[in-house]
Amino acid sequence: MPLISKEEESQNLDDQLTEKEVLTSIFDDAVDIDEQVISINIESQYFFIVLRCLLTTCYPSKDPPIFTIIEEGDEPRIDLSALERELENSFVPGEAVIYEWVVYLKEYLEKLDGVVDSAEDIVETEQIFDYSKESETEVESLESVYSNYTDWSKNKQESDQSERQIFTGEILTDRKSHFQAHVCRISSVEEVRHVVETLLQNPKIASAAHNIMAYRFRNSADNICQDYDEDGETKAGGRLLELLELMRVENITCVVSRWYGGTNLGPIRFKHINNVARETILASGVMDEEDKGTKVKDRKK
Repeated sequence: MPLISKEEESQNLDDQLTEKEVLTSIFDDAVDIDEQVISINIESQYFFIVLRCLLTTCYPSKDPPIFTIIEEGDEPRIDLSALERELENSFVPGEAVIYEWVVYLKEYLEKLDGVVDSAEDIVETEQIFDYSKESETEVESLESVYSNYTDWSKNKQESDQSERQIFTGEILTDRKSHFQAHVCRISSVEEVRHVVETLLQNPKIASAAHNIMAYRFRNSADNICQDYDEDGETKAGGRLLELLELMRVENITCVVSRWYGGTNLGPIRFKHINNVARETILASGVMDEEDKGTKVKDRKK
């Protein structure tokens, strides 16, 4: 286990507390938390498993939680070792991952339901997650898509002095599909719409196969307002909003553009969407030290 500083350990404990609160609020009675052990029941029509995670002091900054998957029933019917490898490989240092794991496992079980005739069938792991029929649209090359973005952004801000600053992150590329996040401070739904409309005035961003959006802001009554738009990328918007909640950011909107490269990526596309969003939020400066301190203090009341 790698050594970490007291400050990093404290931040990890704080992140773990937030994750516990989120998991409890979303999955309710399916979650059992005993100090640093989290157990989550995940079931479908024919299958029932339990994801059990031990939160170490190095999670999530450096290591994933120590975990196991338990299949309920008299006879094993799922290749649990393959599932555990998938979860292990999906971990990105610094990211709380248990919610993503639960969603992945839930989708996995539901797909198993679709290829069995009864609860007695044994299912091979490789039968699941065939995305060959996924419908997406071809787009232009990377050079064509991004060549004029910087000049357009600069000209747009010069022509409209009231324009809020939109921070655009780095490009992530996987098998010719490109992902890029855009972040802006907002304080109302009207401002969210304005940011999206502004982005879509760029023909390169408008040409993306999907522009997934999520926002969170605190209104005048001190209540959190939040929502998302998946723009055809099913389940991506909800996961993006979940990322904003886990990062405890407020008064921002995040749009992730995805340009499809001709190869279906499968579930890893959700990881890419959240990765570019997280990196862009951090690089944008919207999570300044004053905001962080306020949120931590508020949570401890």
